[in-house]
Amino acid sequence: MKSRIDAYFQCLSINGLELKENHQQAIDDFHYIIFEADGSLFGYHHKGNPLRKYYGKKLFVDNGAELRIRKTCCYNYLLDSMKRCKTCPCISRKMETKSFKKHLIE
Repeated sequence: MKSRIDAYFQCLSINGLELKENHQQAIDDFHYIIFEADGSLFGYHHKGNPLRKYYGKKLFVDNGAELRIRKTCCYNYLLDSMKRCKTCPCISRKMETKSFKKHLIE
């Protein structure tokens, strides 16, 4: 769920479709949902915010784009294409070498 929300807000900025009147409100709302919202807003059985754990650091990749590596594998490589997604945690674990760590955003 969070990744779809994040992608929507990024799309607004990247494609120049910023909503002039509501853009800052959308950014503030996103920040609240991820970092400030209490777990009770997501149901009585949540002790903490269930979205917060999925929002990690972004990494630089070869083409200069910033990516947030997934916490879990989507198993896309098991489909006919046999390709891993560009945010695959399996690939990122292999790439965590000294040469790759220099691309981390601090």
